Amino acid sequence: MQDGWGIKPYFINMNKKDQLKIAKQIMREDAIMLNKLANDTVTYCDVCGECCTDETYGTESATLSAQWGYMSKKDGDTYNIDLCECCFDATISFLKQRKQELHSE
Repeated sequence: MQDGWGIKPYFINMNKKDQLKIAKQIMREDAIMLNKLANDTVTYCDVCGECCTDETYGTESATLSAQWGYMSKKDGDTYNIDLCECCFDATISFLKQRKQELHSE
């Protein structure tokens, strides 16, 4: 007996109890994956656009955030910038360089 792909399913010769056990395991794994996909959001770097979400490790990104208070030039503005590891490293490098420039004057 072959399935629609022309491949004989490996569990066709198993007894019904073992087939049911495997089917339940597959359904459990599918449910876990669907739950993970439903609850996880995919994060992209706001600078380069690279995806920061990995199926195994989840989201690995840094968030640069700012909330400006009243009486500032950006009164009430809120910023949340997601960065991949490469863009985070470049941002930190730039900020360190800028700090050195400001403090050397």
